[in-house]
Amino acid sequence: MIKNFFIVLFATLLLTTASFADGTADNEFEKIENNITVSFGDLSIGHRGYVDDEEKQLFLGYDISDSFNLQYRNVSGIGEDEHRFRATHNTFQVGNFYANAVAEWRMKTDDGDDILRVRPEVGVSLPISNKLSAGYVFSPHYNVDNEDAGWAWDVDHYRHIAHVDYQLNDQFSFGLFAQMDRDDENELQQKFIGTELRFNFPSLSIFHEYSE
Repeated sequence: MIKNFFIVLFATLLLTTASFADGTADNEFEKIENNITVSFGDLSIGHRGYVDDEEKQLFLGYDISDSFNLQYRNVSGIGEDEHRFRATHNTFQVGNFYANAVAEWRMKTDDGDDILRVRPEVGVSLPISNKLSAGYVFSPHYNVDNEDAGWAWDVDHYRHIAHVDYQLNDQFSFGLFAQMDRDDENELQQKFIGTELRFNFPSLSIFHEYSE
């Protein structure tokens, strides 16, 4: 009981930090992000939308292995549409701590410059009960460019996410999170709250037969 109390307190403090860490009088979240992911075995499809923001994302992903995922995202509502090709590697997990590596090629549909975005992620997930957990994720985001002097890694922002997740059963889970992005001088870029709905179903028969 005492352990669970401190875990809840820890998660609450993280959420409070994400909300008020800018130190300004205006501490309201800027928008609400809503994510839905439906998985059929190794194949996943999903949608990301916002309240008070026009950005929308549609994505299609595939798990190459237990530790490697490939994903395509179509992004609109950000002034210029983008095609994003993402590779994620689940690098390691030790107890409640884990680390991932993500590389994403962002291709503009107009005359803008394409971007290679690279971000390592480190996080912790703490069980509160057999269905409920709380966690924190930190990830620096780098824009990588091949310049005359060599490869340049420029910090775009540092991302902090505090989250609480509820696993109803093997087919459905739900999450709430607060996200805060800061630049390389620790100035606040944006902060918002969001939801995650995740549905898991068996593999589609056509992919199951193909894999066999």
